[in-house]
Amino acid sequence: MKITRKIFALPAITAAVLVAAACSGSSGSGNSGSSVQIRAILPPNTGPISSPQNASLQKFTQEYESKHPNVSVEWQPNPTSAIVTANATLVSQASGGDAPDIVWQQYNPLLSGSIPAGILQNLKPYLEKPNPYVSGNTKWLDLFTKSTIPYMTSPNGQMQILLGSNVETAFFYSKSAFSKAGISGPPATWADLMSDMAKLKQSGTTPFMFADGGVCNPSWYERLASTSLLTPELSKFVVDKSQVTSGLDAAVGITRNIISMNNPRYAEVWKLLAAMEPYTLKGGSSYDACSTPSTVSPPLSPQSLLVQGKVAMLWGGSWFIPQLDSAGYSGKYGLFAEPPITKATTPYATGVDTKHLLQNLKSRGERPLRRLIGNLNGAATPCSSGTPGVRRLPPAGAGAKKKHDT
Repeated sequence: MKITRKIFALPAITAAVLVAAACSGSSGSGNSGSSVQIRAILPPNTGPISSPQNASLQKFTQEYESKHPNVSVEWQPNPTSAIVTANATLVSQASGGDAPDIVWQQYNPLLSGSIPAGILQNLKPYLEKPNPYVSGNTKWLDLFTKSTIPYMTSPNGQMQILLGSNVETAFFYSKSAFSKAGISGPPATWADLMSDMAKLKQSGTTPFMFADGGVCNPSWYERLASTSLLTPELSKFVVDKSQVTSGLDAAVGITRNIISMNNPRYAEVWKLLAAMEPYTLKGGSSYDACSTPSTVSPPLSPQSLLVQGKVAMLWGGSWFIPQLDSAGYSGKYGLFAEPPITKATTPYATGVDTKHLLQNLKSRGERPLRRLIGNLNGAATPCSSGTPGVRRLPPAGAGAKKKHDT
């Protein structure tokens, strides 16, 4: 049986949709009359609930509270810059019996088993019931897209996370820099990307910034390249039943010398990265693609480098779009999906285009912005008892649509 799986899925920090859930001893949906207070953690680095970034979340929370007068939601700011740190805090709070009712979470650390059993509540029994907020619905789980459900499901079959945001990644480029270098459109393959970088350098423009001051760019690259080149060997070390590679899978891969520089396929992953070095702006360790533009101490957001013309390309996420627009750069940039690695680049290419691992998001101009490296985020309830009265909240800014070309 052919196995297709994303591997080495390290998390990227993104905005998450959180879900209001009453983790109390009552069995109602928040209308029983008893007072219920929900302590919930906001998406990371978004400030308080009153901040502009959380405007939509605040609006829907107020609507929820108006329909459930006995329920109040206390949103707590989340200054965490890494999911590893956030989960360490969660484990510490849970051990002291003071964990929040709802926490921001990402699927990879949860599905890979890095959170001790017993901290997060299994929400699957509630998802099997009708959603009281959707008329005619008979099963809440049916409201989630089919491609999302596997990322909500742990190896033991439980669902301890409700995913509310799908984050896209892509290369963002300066239209003027591409034009100056004689590049007419986005690259179709990794070989084309490298060729374009050479043209940009020849035109006098620094082609790229690989922001390795945080986990985002490095983890995106590793997932893309490792998934592409190690696909033939997945069955040799994938032993866990998770949608993403778990710690156990990685341990087996290391023990069997698959995740090893002695394995030509794995070594090729890093050789391809080294080939980008001549085209990359120095000082990448001071930048992180997942830092916000308002960050004042390293790692900084690299977006200003693109806006100021210091680099021609950045590897960023869908959150770049409103941020670049707010910086006055609207219409001056394009974006394209991470191009597949083919045999034109390396004999170890497998022909696996990671676009087939996940569904397309939507078309942007000539080609779709694909979720090649998908990061799904959501909420989890660290409660051991009680019936949550759960309402799904949309992401901040939901409903606002804006067209961007590629």
